[in-house]
Amino acid sequence: MQYLVAKHVAVASDVCPSLKHKRVSPHVLRHTTAMDLLQEGAEQIAISLWLGHESIETTQLLPGCRSGAEADGPR
Repeated sequence: MQYLVAKHVAVASDVCPSLKHKRVSPHVLRHTTAMDLLQEGAEQIAISLWLGHESIETTQLLPGCRSGAEADGPR
């Protein structure tokens, strides 16, 4: 899997040279996709299932995953 990602990053870096200096791995792509889904309003339970997490609490560890009073931080 890492080989395929590296192969496609090399091709894409011809068009987007900044990719040459970025760390791109299957894990980074997975995390980025989960964050994009979260920011677009996908439900946390759906993201958790997509990621294969056994518990939604694991998904809530993602930055920005807290909601309500928790998201406001300590007072």
